[in-house]
Amino acid sequence: MRIHSTGIPFSVAMLARAAALVADVCSRHAIPVRWLDVPAVRARDSGITGHDEVSKAFALSDHWDPGPAFPVDAF
Repeated sequence: MRIHSTGIPFSVAMLARAAALVADVCSRHAIPVRWLDVPAVRARDSGITGHDEVSKAFALSDHWDPGPAFPVDAF
């Protein structure tokens, strides 16, 4: 995995560790390693996503993390 960042090295290392953990959980539970957009969440597709997509899909929360700057493609 590559995460390009002009940010703090600690943040890049944290994202790398989190991505490795998520990949492991996906592997162990046969979850596709793909980011779900709002239509995919509404369709209840399998994959990973953030609170923002779930909030937009079902309008039951105002959570928006991990935020617009989150490097989804790299993650």
